Amino acid sequence: DFKGSAEEVACSGRNLQDILLPAEGVTAGLETLTRDNALTFKQGNANVKMCLDAIDRTRPERPVAIIKVIVDGGDVYTFQAGAGEGVVLDPQTEQLSGLSAPLTVTPSSLGETAARVQIEPKHEQGPVEPIRVTLEFIADSYLEWSVNGVVHNGITMHAGEQRTFEASQTLEIKVGNGAGVRVIRPNVPSKLAGAPGQIVKLIYKRTPNQFDPAKSSIEEEIQVAQ
Repeated sequence: DFKGSAEEVACSGRNLQDILLPAEGVTAGLETLTRDNALTFKQGNANVKMCLDAIDRTRPERPVAIIKVIVDGGDVYTFQAGAGEGVVLDPQTEQLSGLSAPLTVTPSSLGETAARVQIEPKHEQGPVEPIRVTLEFIADSYLEWSVNGVVHNGITMHAGEQRTFEASQTLEIKVGNGAGVRVIRPNVPSKLAGAPGQIVKLIYKRTPNQFDPAKSSIEEEIQVAQ
């Protein structure tokens, strides 16, 4: 049996292949991982080593590459991914805390003993402000909502209660008593959702700027049940 530290076992004795991560706006190329090599690259101040542990074909319909990652000589992080499945290496994970930003690793094809992978850094853009809406209930009202397409069951909110919602792309809110709900958004005057007893649907969408795709605005649409 192989004895020794995790780092000695993982990626040891491999031919080291130094690669560069793509610059911002450049599509990442494909790198080949085999049982004989290990990819090494820098991300910010971090030194990263990545190697293929095995191709697991236990489930023939979904073979996966088992890949090991070592950041700055620390503990080994192991993950698996099938062809076309992007896995995010997140600095929030203890073994990956040396990374300066998340990396996405996507195998494009898996052979018997090799994998072609794409490694994409997440470039820091200006922080995208979430869609944020706070509802202040000044009277009882039914409430249901969906965040980025995920629908949540309806509930009854009572006078004096407050609820804040955040979404990255779409937020839909339906209230059963328009005049009982004050809608509060950043940098927008607060307003009542509608008239007494009125069923109102508030729809918020992030819309890309047609002249600069990196920028976006949040659009509001109000639908009143007739």
